[in-house]
Amino acid sequence: MALFLDKSTMLNCVVDILGRAGQLDRARRFIEEMPIDPDAMLWRTLLSACRVHKNIEIVKEPDRSWIEVENSLHAFFVGDRLHLLASDIYKFLEHLNDKATEIGYKQDKEGFLHDTEQEQKDPTVYIHSEKLAVTFGLISLSPEIPIRVIKNLRVCNDCHTWMKFVSRIMDRPIVVGDSYRFHHV
Repeated sequence: MALFLDKSTMLNCVVDILGRAGQLDRARRFIEEMPIDPDAMLWRTLLSACRVHKNIEIVKEPDRSWIEVENSLHAFFVGDRLHLLASDIYKFLEHLNDKATEIGYKQDKEGFLHDTEQEQKDPTVYIHSEKLAVTFGLISLSPEIPIRVIKNLRVCNDCHTWMKFVSRIMDRPIVVGDSYRFHHV
């Protein structure tokens, strides 16, 4: 009996095996050196292995979120303006924030690390990567496709609440997988 797996599944199996064996550096190099763009599941597999082996050094990087659109992985950082559609993303994000505020959303800044000087210089300090990824998904994916985002750190309370409001506004399921659980809203 022959078992045929697609390329993505095979690559994910390699990362999983390396991760289970504690070969985290090797797994990360494997992902970074692949001839194709890695998908969110590959990164999620590596992040899970890092958590199991209590190796935060290998994934010690800024808050980052990924969303797959048309077989291409898009990554976002806090306050990211590097994406080709950044102006459209921020414009729609502002629209979503206005609509959410109209129906009761209030930004919870208590969960953020406060740096008053930084806040004054850069108001994007409160625009977390998952908000950007969700917004990009909303403008890029067909309305019947649920929004699925993977991130490398925990979702803060404000972003979780924001996603609930946006899901209601857009009448669309949003799933964000972080390092601890999947947030279905």
